[in-house]
Amino acid sequence: MINQRVQDMQEVRAYGYFPSDSTEDKRARKAFDKGKTVYLNVEDSRLVDEQGKYIAHLYSSSKVNPASNMTAQEERYVDMAVQNNLKSKGTAFILSLLFGALGIAHFYTGNVIYGVVILIGSIIGVLFLGAFFIPICIVLTIVDCFVSMGEVTTYNRKQRLIAIQQIQLQRIMNNKAE
Repeated sequence: MINQRVQDMQEVRAYGYFPSDSTEDKRARKAFDKGKTVYLNVEDSRLVDEQGKYIAHLYSSSKVNPASNMTAQEERYVDMAVQNNLKSKGTAFILSLLFGALGIAHFYTGNVIYGVVILIGSIIGVLFLGAFFIPICIVLTIVDCFVSMGEVTTYNRKQRLIAIQQIQLQRIMNNKAE
């Protein structure tokens, strides 16, 4: 364990660690007020006493999460960027159900070319086959409901990857500036 002795909460904050909530803040302040020797356990993000007993849980705004290789602030940015551009599977399903023969759901998911192909195919089908094209449209609409929901998943994943790539690009630019 990597332990760093700290004198007060101000020093803890200087290392980039903060109490996870008001209860943890009270526990930490109480330990400092009693004059205990307090250590910052960097690996577990918590304050411990000399025997290694837990005093308070902390979080770090700059500590890198090994699973995502991003700081908490960067993860919040990614989540916020994805939430701003999130598409709904329910909306895609309803659009496909109501307007499947027109390809509207594909326009919604950003797959414009596929939407145009379906729209043109539907127009040509109605012109050449007339009423015989209606059963074909019904079957294709049912299939399209599930295809468009898969496109929403793909779209949302792409938005997340774009946000992560923006962070990586920003890191590169920051490293070049230094």
